Amino acid sequence: STSRVFMQNGGNGVIGVTANVAPAARSRRVRAARSGDHKDAVRLDRKLAAFNRLQGVQANPIPVKWALHEAGRIGPTLRLPLVHLDRSHQRAVVRAARQAARA
Repeated sequence: STSRVFMQNGGNGVIGVTANVAPAARSRRVRAARSGDHKDAVRLDRKLAAFNRLQGVQANPIPVKWALHEAGRIGPTLRLPLVHLDRSHQRAVVRAARQAARA
């Protein structure tokens, strides 16, 4: 990912939506990238990739809020202009979020 490459080239961290769903995996990926463990950073990036790709199916932060709601971490209430995630994306976002959280 671009954030991994940024950190591997001396960047001091990033703010990423994925950290809300998979904080431990994201933290391990940041530590690996910053410490020069490129192999582990790439491995973790691959495990988070599906969820990261799905962040673009609707406006940010709709997909991550849906995933957090489905995981029981936040309630269903949204404030406009946010709307609920389109049904056609719900299953894929939840599946990818679960995969990311297990990374």
